[in-house]
Amino acid sequence: MDSSIKLKTSYLLVSALLVTSVLSAGLSVRALSTSQTISTVYISPTVTCCGAPSTPYHVNDEFSVNVSLSLSSGESINGFDIRVNYTNPHSGVAQGVLHPVSLDYSRNIFSSYQTTVLEECIDGQSIPASAQGCTNDVLGQVRLGEFILGKTLSGPLSGELFRILFQVTGYGNSTFVVDRADVVNPIPDQSNP
Repeated sequence: MDSSIKLKTSYLLVSALLVTSVLSAGLSVRALSTSQTISTVYISPTVTCCGAPSTPYHVNDEFSVNVSLSLSSGESINGFDIRVNYTNPHSGVAQGVLHPVSLDYSRNIFSSYQTTVLEECIDGQSIPASAQGCTNDVLGQVRLGEFILGKTLSGPLSGELFRILFQVTGYGNSTFVVDRADVVNPIPDQSNP
């Protein structure tokens, strides 16, 4: 095989799409003027291809991506339910080239408070396996739902919600897409419900 073809196939390019957060139904959504910022849920880094500087990932290498929140001024949060697709939704490939190994939320914006984790799912399976939930999740998805007990956080605030550790299982592309971003606002604006 030509060495240039080997080199090209040895690169793993993982793209992440920035997706604007949508507050779940029934929660306060304020009318935003063009001067106000919008709360967002996003994935970083946006492009990942390499481990050590300029060294491409190989099968069995591991890397992580962060799912973070940028909460705008005047908004509050006491919980979230975020689901990330890590396969390329347009390719029809069920597993893609990555396998999620674990979720880490030990240093997220809620870590200083008592919390309840309602959903922790990898490929449609509850973590730990004895837990309930994940009925609407499938292969190619990672999901975390967490709530603070008796506390709310107010914007402006930016920080990590969770980190996903992935293992490379093959060569090719995988696209990260936030396909569910429910951010719970416990202090609705009664003038604009």
